[in-house]
Amino acid sequence: MNWWDVAAGAVAGLVLQNVTYPSAVKRYQRWRKRRHFRAAELASRIMEDRFG
Repeated sequence: MNWWDVAAGAVAGLVLQNVTYPSAVKRYQRWRKRRHFRAAELASRIMEDRFG
């Protein structure tokens, strides 16, 4: 089990948590208020422009 397996498992766990728990919406809204959300949104738009 290497580092990538651990990272993939952690990401999968977070995704499953966000899907299963009803508090996911509140968690997302909290995350969205953080400053880096604008950078993430911009990055997603760039990815959509290039690959979408």
